[in-house]
Amino acid sequence: GSLPSALQHVDVSNNKFTGEVDLRTLPPTLRALSMSNNQLKGTPPLTSLPSTLSTLVLLGNPSMSGTFTASLLPPTLDNFQPPEGLLVADGKWSTWSDASPCSVTCGPGTQTRTR
Repeated sequence: GSLPSALQHVDVSNNKFTGEVDLRTLPPTLRALSMSNNQLKGTPPLTSLPSTLSTLVLLGNPSMSGTFTASLLPPTLDNFQPPEGLLVADGKWSTWSDASPCSVTCGPGTQTRTR
């Protein structure tokens, strides 16, 4: 089922929920969501959260993993506690590394730079 459309706070922590969670269907009025210490898995879709959300707690869900870009989170989100396996990227390129040594000592070769 769906949550009531005027709902503002949801805390379903420590309930032994399992499986994947679809955060795309949250009420547009939601301000706080805590889902810590369950058995949730997968990569949570964090790109379509309600623009009113200020707190999102997903700690203690060791099977949640993946990577997402922090700049896609709502600007109102000032308390975000991701699960331990979720990599938070800032969405910006890092600086280039120094070039690797040439792959050959004579003739055409390659050098590699990463970022």
